[in-house]
Amino acid sequence: MIYKQKAYKSFHAGTDNDDANAVKVDHHSCRLGKWYYEGYGKESFGHLIAFRELEEPHSQVHNAGHKALELLSKDWQKDRILLQHILENYRHMEDASDRVMDRIDAMITEKHS
Repeated sequence: MIYKQKAYKSFHAGTDNDDANAVKVDHHSCRLGKWYYEGYGKESFGHLIAFRELEEPHSQVHNAGHKALELLSKDWQKDRILLQHILENYRHMEDASDRVMDRIDAMITEKHS
């Protein structure tokens, strides 16, 4: 959630600020990534199918955020096609985020079934 918020703030604030720098973090280094790869998540949920299915959409959230940020560094204000590509990457980020939330819900259900 916070990652996406920072990606959206970069649309208005540009790509050279703390929010944009936070978007540049990969899916291993963000808070969810640390939880997934190193912390409590791996220890407590690593044996679950839904946990393993979380990795791909989580990676896709970051990939789409990175691509949007890369495009934002170009002269998109004068290029309608470039703007469309930025918005398309935000949509991909949202779709992948929905899948992340779905996998987290499934993980909780699977653990307590």
